[in-house]
Amino acid sequence: GEPPHKRRVAVLDLDCGQPELGPPGMLTLTVLDGPLLSEPPVHMARRTREGGSEGEETPMEHAAAHYLGDVSSRSDPDAYVAMVASLARRYESLRLERRGSGSLPLVVNTDGWVKGLGGEVLSAAI
Repeated sequence: GEPPHKRRVAVLDLDCGQPELGPPGMLTLTVLDGPLLSEPPVHMARRTREGGSEGEETPMEHAAAHYLGDVSSRSDPDAYVAMVASLARRYESLRLERRGSGSLPLVVNTDGWVKGLGGEVLSAAI
């Protein structure tokens, strides 16, 4: 595997209302190489540069992103599920690319809408 300082984790951010790593209305897949120690409005835009000093920052780059255009999947559940499937396929391709160099764990951030249509959308998404 990779040395501890080179380990990465993928974050699939499916909460379009209160996302961790993107603006509201957007679903993202982001590969992180360090901890998130700030509030979402700060860490969604900047991260410490790998190998740089503590003060060096660079814009965060998403491995993939889709803009739903609303803060709830209720606006277009079919589009939401299709976007989630696209992000999941991208994660799988990243995971396969890394096969010889260590694992790529996945953390999924979902919204809190788990009843009725929201529960159905969440079930379809996962």
